[in-house]
This record gives sequence, structure tokens and C-alpha cells, in this order.
Amino acid sequence: MPHLLIPHVTTLSLLQKLRRRDALTERRVCVLVLGDIGRSPRMQYHALSLSKHGYSVTFVGFPGK
Repeated sequence: MPHLLIPHVTTLSLLQKLRRRDALTERRVCVLVLGDIGRSPRMQYHALSLSKHGYSVTFVGFPGK
């Protein structure tokens, strides 16, 4: 009978490892603006919204004049 428990224990162990890995995985995103960042309020809003939802945001674009 113990041999029937081995697949279940193995599956539970794998699920626990996956949960731990997901909890430690940082959620990262890059917002790329093909133009002046200062004149892109929509992209600024997207970056802010992603940040508020737990993402680490890298904001890339051209500086204004």
C-alpha cells in the first residue's frame, strides 16, 4: 500500500516547490516609448498602473527637450 502513496507525495512536493518559486519570482516589465516620455501621458499611466499591480517597471524612452 505505501507504494501507492509515492506518486501523490511526489506530486505534492512538486506543487509546493512551484508555489514557492512563483512566490519568489519577481514580476518585471519594460515599457518602451518610441518618443518623448514627457509627452506620453498614456504610457506614463500604463507604467504607473503596472507598478501599482506589483510589477517592477523599467521605463525606456527619449528625454524631452
